[in-house]
Amino acid sequence: MFSYLLAALFTANLAAQTNKSRNLIPTEPGSSPNYYCTWGVQNFGYAEERSARDQIAEKTVFEDPGWITHYYNRIRGDLFVVFDDGWDIPLADEGSQERWAFGSMELNTKRFPSCTGTPVQRLRQLNEKVRAAGWRGAGLWVAAQALNDGRDGKEMDEANLEKYWRQRARWCRDAGIHYWKVDWGARDDRESFRRMISRIVREEAPEIIVEHAGIIMPLNHWDGDGRFFGWDHPSGLARKFAPFADVFRLYDTTAQLSTVTLLDRAVWVLQNVPVEPAAQGLVNTEDEVYLGAALGCTIGVMRHPLYRLSDSRNNDVSLYGHRIDEVIRAVRWMRLAPPFSRAAAKVTTSDQTLADEWDFREKETWYQDVVGKKVIQRAPAVTARGIELPEVVDAGDGLPFVVAARNPNGAISVASLQRTLPGRVTRTPKAILRLQAGPVGKPIAIFGPFHSVTINFDAPVEKRRILAQDLAGDTAEDITPAVQRMGHSIVISGAIIDRVGRAAQTSGDLSEPGLLLLVE
Repeated sequence: MFSYLLAALFTANLAAQTNKSRNLIPTEPGSSPNYYCTWGVQNFGYAEERSARDQIAEKTVFEDPGWITHYYNRIRGDLFVVFDDGWDIPLADEGSQERWAFGSMELNTKRFPSCTGTPVQRLRQLNEKVRAAGWRGAGLWVAAQALNDGRDGKEMDEANLEKYWRQRARWCRDAGIHYWKVDWGARDDRESFRRMISRIVREEAPEIIVEHAGIIMPLNHWDGDGRFFGWDHPSGLARKFAPFADVFRLYDTTAQLSTVTLLDRAVWVLQNVPVEPAAQGLVNTEDEVYLGAALGCTIGVMRHPLYRLSDSRNNDVSLYGHRIDEVIRAVRWMRLAPPFSRAAAKVTTSDQTLADEWDFREKETWYQDVVGKKVIQRAPAVTARGIELPEVVDAGDGLPFVVAARNPNGAISVASLQRTLPGRVTRTPKAILRLQAGPVGKPIAIFGPFHSVTINFDAPVEKRRILAQDLAGDTAEDITPAVQRMGHSIVISGAIIDRVGRAAQTSGDLSEPGLLLLVE
């Protein structure tokens, strides 16, 4: 009897050790086309009097303070580094920064003095420096024009324009550049130019992922109903560019209303814009990382620990500069559940919408049209992509925005997203969620705080084990004793989501929880 008990105790201890060391997240970097973009730290990493364009240089990027050499070390292999607006133009005191000066696609040697030689050699050396720092590679902000387009009222003729961009596609192919972020320029609103760029890249350098965006105001119909689809101009650009884009970026927003603005744009594009055969059909939700990860979209990370806010430019109301672990969690989840095409799943929304608001004051936004005004933005309360619409119930704390998705590989994600409420309050209310998951055994991600989460499966779960892991951590935990199991359902408390979903939180980081769940 004693030997039996000893053996049982040994087996239990061995099982506990096995569980303790188990990691539910792949250790190899993912291949999703996500990136870290320098634009955020260019603007908010320094004192206001310095030009954002003049911040981007070899010293700032690689040396002091080292934007990409001292930060994000845990997920560098998953992300491109997109060198944003300014990388290929002279410094302000050395040449023009008028619009016609953009579009050369030649790395500026005054900014990056160690990168020398031909245009291809310079780009290759930049790319090698990025990879040597552990990142996936360099991506490039691309002006929607050729160099000198619009100068003295003249533009390059179409025949030469094609040759010009074929040459630059070959430069990037030979340099190993695999991401283009096509943005504003003299031709930014022309479908013919955008299509030409995508066609040329597919013919000359098919490894390059081409991102397009509609150049629109940072708010959705702010002087009307607060919805994206109610504004003809932005929805028109989305209809024109998104069908052939590998990635369609939802474009700039205000920091104060970013979540609601981008959510409504994402829903509209996912529901209304078809995907042409040659395109990947992905949607980029910018720096709204939990929104993107939970809805099967890509992300363009801009938040950075070096965000420096002065009294005259205090617009990081969500403190994203202190919420870096959210990026880690979103990116690591996409190793299990990569972003997927708009054509791959149907999107449904609740009839209920929620309205967020902000009273804009001086120096809170570059968009001067809204200063001194209360702006309202509106989006669906609940959005589901490829999965049944979850039930969300107010637990007395108010309602968050909720999004959920089933990846084509079966993985499920759900997120509770931040609100911007009257009185200049930003927070994420904790609601009761009920979700229909279907098959047992698929990974499930829960982003953000909840009062409780009930998950219904199509098979009994009363005898199954439940593992959970902070998506920023490397160790799974058996939470079975802390979870209610009843028939085909499990109920997880908000306290468990907060504790496990922040178990690996960096000291001082303010990120909301991100939990990986597996029912075995």
